[in-house]
Amino acid sequence: MSIAACLRRLRATGAVDVGEASVVALEPAGGQAIAATLRGPRGEQRLLVDGLVDATGLVFEVRRSGHLYTLGALRRGELWETTAVPELRAQAARIAAALTRRTDAALVSA
Repeated sequence: MSIAACLRRLRATGAVDVGEASVVALEPAGGQAIAATLRGPRGEQRLLVDGLVDATGLVFEVRRSGHLYTLGALRRGELWETTAVPELRAQAARIAAALTRRTDAALVSA
């Protein structure tokens, strides 16, 4: 099945929604869920989602979203060498360690 066909099927079932919006805020909502406040053509909405894909390109200011992690091309301003597998692997390991610390902290405070 092609990626386009798979995406059409997921959109038809409601598992995936595609839309235009600006990210106002992101925060953890328990488990793997994210509470996303978005501003788009329909005004401001707060959604509970499993994931969010940012397709804005290089103009997005990653540092203003406290619960957003990135690796690869979005880090070019800080880490120019960020497209080769060894660099991506190291960035992914740092993100995994940060997520593990957040998960451990959440378990302790629960």
